Amino acid sequence: MPEPTVEQLMNLDKVPEQKPSVIGPILAFFFLPPLGVYLLWKEKSFHRVFALLSLIFGIANLFSFSSIYLAAIPKLGELYSELNLPDQTNPIYIIIYGVLSLGQVLLSFYFYKVAKGKGFLESWELVTLAVLTLLVDFIVLPVIIGIVVVNMILPIYQQNLDPYQSFPVN
Repeated sequence: MPEPTVEQLMNLDKVPEQKPSVIGPILAFFFLPPLGVYLLWKEKSFHRVFALLSLIFGIANLFSFSSIYLAAIPKLGELYSELNLPDQTNPIYIIIYGVLSLGQVLLSFYFYKVAKGKGFLESWELVTLAVLTLLVDFIVLPVIIGIVVVNMILPIYQQNLDPYQSFPVN
């Protein structure tokens, strides 16, 4: 067995750098979003993952927006006309949600490209991405869903109709 060289002996204390696992921050992002944002923010190598997660959430929001706007609102309009109720399908809240979701997709895609090129995002880019992601996905979405659901059900209860009765289908 050959004797170790001086260079090998001098490098014994140097341990190869291990990259941290991204699994924990991703799980935190899904279950406790502010903690997940912080963990993804803290490690520069996770910035691209953060932008990718925001992009995925934005695309999911766009699918949700399109299904509500193209399918649910017209069907609710028909239901209200059959029941002779005032039409409560004002889509302004849904349109606001769609515009914010589209903005999230576009900015997330841009920041993903920036992070892929530089390897990390600047502080202002991270703040923009974090605020937009948390705002759209975890504040605006629940509030809009609440407003839309209340506006859908309210006319039925104001007319003292049973919302569980079956209606004739044409």
